[in-house]
Amino acid sequence: MNIIELTQGLISGVKFFLATIVEVVQLLNPAYIEKVFKNIKPATLGSLRFYLILTGLPILFGYYAYLAYFQSNPYSIENSLKIAFKYYVIAISIPMVMAYVLYLFDTRLLKAKITQAEALALFSYAISPALLSGIFRIYIETYILHILIIMYSIYLLYASLGIKYGYEKVIMPFIFLLLVVTVTSAALWLGITFALGIPQGYY
Repeated sequence: MNIIELTQGLISGVKFFLATIVEVVQLLNPAYIEKVFKNIKPATLGSLRFYLILTGLPILFGYYAYLAYFQSNPYSIENSLKIAFKYYVIAISIPMVMAYVLYLFDTRLLKAKITQAEALALFSYAISPALLSGIFRIYIETYILHILIIMYSIYLLYASLGIKYGYEKVIMPFIFLLLVVTVTSAALWLGITFALGIPQGYY
C-alpha cells in the first residue's frame, strides 16, 4: 500500500466516521432505534474497524484523565496510560468479537446467513454510545452516566439483533454472545495486564 492509497483510505474512513456518528447519536432517543438499525448503510470491515478505533478514543482519554489527575490518589502517568489503554482495547474489541462469532455461527444461531461486515455494522452502532460516554469517566461525579449508558448499549446490542432478525430468535444467541464476550474480555484483561506490566492492585 503506497502513501496515496493510505491517504485515500484514511479520508474514506473519516468520512464514514462523520456520517455514521450522526446516525448513532439518534440512538440516544429510543424512538429512533428501529429506524436506525433497519437503515444501516453497507460498509467495509476496514471502515468499521477505523470507526471503532476513533469512537473509542473517549474511553482512552476519560479513563486516563481520571486515573492520572482526578481521583483522590492519582496514579503515575505511565500506569494511568497503560490502564486506560487496556480499557480502550477491551471496549473496541467487544463488537469485533461479537461480530466474528455471529459470522461463524450465523446459521446455527439465527438460521440466517450473515456476513462479518453486516454483524460488525450492527454491533458497532449499538456499542457506540458506551464508547462515546467514556468521556464521563473523567470525574467520579459523572461516572454514573458512563455506567448507565453502557447498560443502554447492552440493550441496543440486543435490540439490533431483534430488529434485524426477529426478537423471538435472538434471546439465546444474545446470551451466548455475551458469554463469549465475557470470557474474551477477561482473557484480554489478564493478557494486557501481563504484557504491559501493570502493577498488581492497579485497575
